[in-house]
Formats: sequence, structure tokens, C-alpha cells
Amino acid sequence: MRLLKRLCPSLALMLVLTLVPFVAGSRPAAAAAPTLGPVFNDTDRWAISKNITRMVKATPRGATIRIAQYRIASSDPHLLPALRKAVKRGVNVRIVLDKSDRNRHPMRDEGLAKLAALIKKKYGAWGNRTKPSFIVLCTNGCIGTAYSHNKFYLFSRMGSKTKVVVQSTANVAKDNATEAWNASLAVAGRTKLYGGYVGYFSDLAARRTNESYYRTVTDGPYKAYFFPRKSSTGDSDDPKTDTIYRILDEQVRCTGNTKVGTSVNHRTIIRIAVWGFTREEVARKLRSLADRDCWIDVAINKPGEVSAEVLRLLANHPRINVDDARSGGRWMHAKYLLVEGNYAGRPDSKLAFVGSHNFTLNALRHNDETWLKIDRASVHDAFRANFRRIMKASPNYPF
Repeated sequence: MRLLKRLCPSLALMLVLTLVPFVAGSRPAAAAAPTLGPVFNDTDRWAISKNITRMVKATPRGATIRIAQYRIASSDPHLLPALRKAVKRGVNVRIVLDKSDRNRHPMRDEGLAKLAALIKKKYGAWGNRTKPSFIVLCTNGCIGTAYSHNKFYLFSRMGSKTKVVVQSTANVAKDNATEAWNASLAVAGRTKLYGGYVGYFSDLAARRTNESYYRTVTDGPYKAYFFPRKSSTGDSDDPKTDTIYRILDEQVRCTGNTKVGTSVNHRTIIRIAVWGFTREEVARKLRSLADRDCWIDVAINKPGEVSAEVLRLLANHPRINVDDARSGGRWMHAKYLLVEGNYAGRPDSKLAFVGSHNFTLNALRHNDETWLKIDRASVHDAFRANFRRIMKASPNYPF
């Protein structure tokens, strides 16, 4: 459990403390204001929900909020009341929500039903995507054919900021807030990134199945990946069309660093926090990288959505450490990947990837999912600090 922590002491907590909250309008900083950048629910378990709710409250009349979520429930006491108030004051609230075998009757939730009633009263219908506000339900995916699993929020204006993208790993529900480890990242003012997410949201709301949908958008240090992605061979395990595999295979190198990575020889470190992990080619690539002297640290659940073959591939390697995040009343629901080292031919790089995307075949081939790359050292270090807090609370995986 402490394998990599001994190799790379961190200043991450200092970096987290330097993150300055964005203050909406002219309210004083003491009045909890929305935060741009990374937010985690490791200390304040409602931190992600409360931050998004503050963004909703800071959205002015005439602006548009777009939400693509797997699940929204009134067991989270923050978001739905704020959304209802937003509709009342003239904000356009547009939601795409999963309706599947794991989430059969989302509109039976009292808070969602009240929101739908408000939208219907104002616009004559609550499910009409041509109206300024709506709630669209996707049965077995919107574009994909399994689940609408996205967890992102878009604000056309929020306080003094415009074009705000919030990529989260959390569902809107009490269990995700108070029991699960989760993470989110908010960025403002990135026109191409925001436009890519808005275009994807519109395609989700249109509910046209297309398992060949996969596309990406790059905007400076940010790159968004939108799923599902079809295999080019008909084999679901095809690594050539596995986004995570290709990131690891084509971009990551284990040596060449002089400053970051392990404290001994500065070898590249890969850190993964994920709920579901069944893609054997990804696990095989991680083991291959460990064979080449990369160091791999993984936080997963036991029991959980992790296949026996993936566990076999991750076990019994001197440079792979796996911890069981289902302990102490917590469990892993975050989905992020960190690279500290040689990436894309650039030694001493620090990147974070975060989104709704589990390392499962459904996430790759059949679900509506997003995955966001952030090429910023400060963001990586904030995620690394969160990862270390998770690992500190997690015992070694009992292989």
C-alpha cells in the first residue's frame, strides 16, 4: 500500500492550498462561492455537490445550464432545490438523464418530479428538447445502447465567468457523496472545449443511436473524449480502438525524466482510481509498462466491478501496487488516471485524466461517456494529493 508513496514525496497539499476560489459577482469570499479547478469529497463529503449547487445559484436569468447525468436523486439535498429556483428566476435548465435497468423510474423521485412540473407549467411540456428547459430520458443510452453514464455540467454564464465546463465522476445521490470517493474538475472560458461538450450534449438530447460516435476536442491543455467508440475489428477487446490502451501504449514512456516520478531514478508513475476495471488489454499494458520500469498504483473496490483476469494481471509484480478502496465506510467511485513522468515525448510531464469512463467494455463500446485530459501540473498535483489520501485510508488488495 505504501510502495509508491515512499518513492515520491509530495508538495501537493501546498499546491491545493494555493487554489483560489472564484467569487461569483461581488459576494465576499466568506460567503461560500463556486470554485474552479479540482474539487474532491475526501474531507467534506458533500463538497462536489455543494460546489455545483453554488454554480447553479450563480447562474443569472437568461443563461443556460446543461446537465448530463446517470442519476439525480433527492437524497442529495443540494442540487434539485437550486435547479427549481433557477427555473423560477428564468434560467434555462436542460437535463439528459439515464433511464435503464439500473435506473428504471427516475421521474418517481419527488425532487425531479417537482422540477419537471415547473418546466411543464412554464413551457407546456417537460420532455420537449425544443423548449428552453427540458428533461430528456434516455432508455439504454442516448447515443450508445447500454447506459447514459455521463456526469458533466455546462454553464453558459456563471457569475462573471462564461462557458464553464464541470466534469465530475459523481452521481447526484447521497451514497455517492457520503460513502464513495469522487472527484470533479471545473474550467471556464475555453470556447472550443465548451463547444465540444455543448455539441455532445445536443447529440445526447437528440437520442440518435450511433455506436461509431467517438470524437475528441482539443483546446490548449484540455482534450475531451466523447463515447461510445466502436471497435474497428468487431472484437470488443480491440486495443487499436481502446482509448485508455492507446494513451498508455502510444504516449507513456517509463524513463527519461530528471525531476519527477519516483525519487529513485525518476521513473514514470501511473496512478489509477477507478470503479470498474474489466478491460484485459489495459491491464496487460499496465503490466508491460511495469516490466519497463514504470511504477503503477491502482485503487479499486473489493468486491467490485473488477474481473478476475484483470486482478491476475495486476497481482504479484514488484512495481504494481493495488489497494482496496472499499474500507472504512468508503468505496471507489472516482474514475481518473494520473501520469507523472514521460508523456508524449515530454519528460517530467504531469497530467490528469478524469471523467465518467470506467475501464469496462460498456464504457468504451456501448455507453454515453466523457473523459477529459488536463495537461496542467497544478491539477495533477491536486489529484495526486487526493489519491494519496485515498491510498492512506485503503489496505492492500487481498489477492
